[in-house]
Amino acid sequence: MDDISELEDWYGAKAKKTGFGYIIKVKYATLNVYSTSVEDIELEIVSNIPKVAVDYESRPALQFEKFWGRLLENLKIQL
Repeated sequence: MDDISELEDWYGAKAKKTGFGYIIKVKYATLNVYSTSVEDIELEIVSNIPKVAVDYESRPALQFEKFWGRLLENLKIQL
């Protein structure tokens, strides 16, 4: 597997080679990357991931048993 297809798998992106680099389509954007370097492409993808601010101070604490149960459910679903 080449490095570009690994990036496609990791980030759910679709990469199309152009004359100057790549057009990367991801869930949240279409990026034009004027480089063929895998490091540059990954940096561009990661830097454009939307950041969501979460105010943890105002959220009520989740009991550990509930957290652990949800975690186990999510892990079962992914397997």
